[in-house]
Amino acid sequence: MKCVITTIVISVFHAVNLAFHGGTAWGAQAGGSLTVFLYYAQLLVALLAIVSAVIWLIKASPSWRLVTLVITGILAAAIIYSYVKRGWMIATTIHYQGMENIFAVIPATVAGLYCGYVAVKCQREYLLNKSAHPTATRRAVDGSS
Repeated sequence: MKCVITTIVISVFHAVNLAFHGGTAWGAQAGGSLTVFLYYAQLLVALLAIVSAVIWLIKASPSWRLVTLVITGILAAAIIYSYVKRGWMIATTIHYQGMENIFAVIPATVAGLYCGYVAVKCQREYLLNKSAHPTATRRAVDGSS
């Protein structure tokens, strides 16, 4: 859930920054340093969400694991492609950068939201299945003492 909340907060800051400085707030332009920071922060959150989702998918092994792993792989490939195509330019001093740079931000944002949600859902399913086992305790599910 932390990845989902962090992604939402970063997206709000990103939208406010672009609304205040305009669509050219990239690189060395006004507001560009904040945009660069937010983009790389979102890439980090997306990476953590993807890793967390894959770990919990393997650990919980739900019935929908294969489809979710494929979607996660597609999102990871989209992040890499968008970085190679456009994302690397966001931190440069190349002039006349416009709103097309947002296409490098969108896959990282979607991956942060989707994979963060998948990780939480798998974690809950894993803990519920574990609590159904005779050796498990209720404490593992709801944190009660």
